[in-house]
Amino acid sequence: MGSRVWFPTAGLLVWLCCLSLGTVHGGKVLVMPVDGSHWLSMKILVKELSRRG
Repeated sequence: MGSRVWFPTAGLLVWLCCLSLGTVHGGKVLVMPVDGSHWLSMKILVKELSRRG
């Protein structure tokens, strides 16, 4: 009986997530170095961002 309520709720959640998709506008990224060189932190960040596309 409980599973009958679960599927419509999950479907509604997926439907709402699909409706919320839209265009994404990128912004500026602030980098705060914690330890080590600022340039080493930037190098790691740029590599990760380029990997993600």
